[in-house]
Amino acid sequence: METIELVYQAVNVCPLCGSSGRSQGQLTRQNYFFGDFIIPLPREGIYLCECTNCSLLFKSMVPKPDDLTEIMSREATGVWKSKTGTHPALSRIRPYLKIGSTSVLDIGASNGDLLAQLKPFVRSTSALDVVEYPQCRLTVNKEYIIGKIESSFSWSGDCYDIVTAFDIFEHFLDTPSALSNISAMVKFGGKLIVETGDWKSFNGKLDQWYYANLFEHQLFWDKESFDFLCNKYGFSLIQYENCNHKGRRNLGHVKKMAIDLVTKMAPNSSFQQAMLATRMGDPLRFARSSLVDHVFVVMEKTFA
Repeated sequence: METIELVYQAVNVCPLCGSSGRSQGQLTRQNYFFGDFIIPLPREGIYLCECTNCSLLFKSMVPKPDDLTEIMSREATGVWKSKTGTHPALSRIRPYLKIGSTSVLDIGASNGDLLAQLKPFVRSTSALDVVEYPQCRLTVNKEYIIGKIESSFSWSGDCYDIVTAFDIFEHFLDTPSALSNISAMVKFGGKLIVETGDWKSFNGKLDQWYYANLFEHQLFWDKESFDFLCNKYGFSLIQYENCNHKGRRNLGHVKKMAIDLVTKMAPNSSFQQAMLATRMGDPLRFARSSLVDHVFVVMEKTFA
């Protein structure tokens, strides 16, 4: 594995509302692991800070955008691979579809797994991602938007009935820009459907939460922070349901047993080294199969 020293930048106020934060713990690991990279944490350490106003949980130090982009572009396709079988979110999205007349945009569409399964039920499918995936290109029948959700990008300007963002909201470095761009793409009366981690639903020490110990995750939501989002960016909260991570919801019995064994052994340093040496990944990236630490959120665009 290759060790890469990154430049970190301090986060002194809440990325969502700009208020002060109070410490809820400090990450105790010395390194992040992402793909084939070992990424040392900054010497100052990384604290998990709860906003005193909107309750968003955020890291006190995050990678500089250019460094983060380089790491993600080099290793993301190896870390996140296409999945087979029915998409775990499909049944939750279906009630919000008007068969044959709904336009859908998936942010962070990757290989287009979700769009491919939504396509038979909707009028149009569009994707937004930082790079183009050939498999997703075959699924898109409206527009394929290439760019960062936190930056400016070219798109049709046609707002969408449904915008989905699964495992996206924890990645933001420029939260106001990302949310402003997302809000602008949702039609009045349309739905923004999100899945992300809910830090208040984790019953344990936050510094031990696997989700907060991932290099690519910078901030963590709860109902109060989503309420703030809705009030500021023109949405009404219509569904907020805690759930297991979508990648763990449809596991077979054998896979569940394997994941639970890995999470049990993960604190052992020898086991960690063996997993990393055999390129099976950082065992601290895993969570027990039954862990409910995520939330499925549906918001309706009600005002500009």
